[in-house]
Amino acid sequence: MKIALVLYNEFNCLDFFNFYEPITRVKSLGVDGDIKWKVCALRDEASDDKGLVIKPTTIGESLDGFDVVFIPGGEGSKVLMYDDIFLSWIKGAKNSPCKVAIGSGSLLFGAAGLLKDTQVASLGKDDSLLKPYCKDILNQKIVEDKDFISGFGLDIGLYAVEKFYGKEVKEDIACLLNHPST
Repeated sequence: MKIALVLYNEFNCLDFFNFYEPITRVKSLGVDGDIKWKVCALRDEASDDKGLVIKPTTIGESLDGFDVVFIPGGEGSKVLMYDDIFLSWIKGAKNSPCKVAIGSGSLLFGAAGLLKDTQVASLGKDDSLLKPYCKDILNQKIVEDKDFISGFGLDIGLYAVEKFYGKEVKEDIACLLNHPST
């Protein structure tokens, strides 16, 4: 499995790590030695909404060809949803079998035109921005519709682990992360 972890300025670090931690643990636990991920951005660094800087492993690489493309939320998404260059790059994920977003990361997939006729999870904060880009907004922690998974918190990372590797692996990783498995 090949995963793109998309970063941008003013992303939410907690959103990023709520997906990153569970999904990368499948390699460290020996569940999938072939899993690969790249931290992808259009710039040589991305800072979160509190100033933490992360250097991407690849800059400007097409998102086409990744099995999973993940975008975390963050205040920067509300600026980039109007950035034609950034959205053109996100459109490269069109053929990805699985797209995942936490929080306002959904805005970027939506503004890139990838969520038409798709249901999306929201807790209400960004509904007015998201509504023009998707079929329905559901007040749920996790929503999977077609090739898109949206949601909030560590549960979305664990959901992805279960989807790709099964319930037992998800429960093992949840235990390592001190998260009650459901």
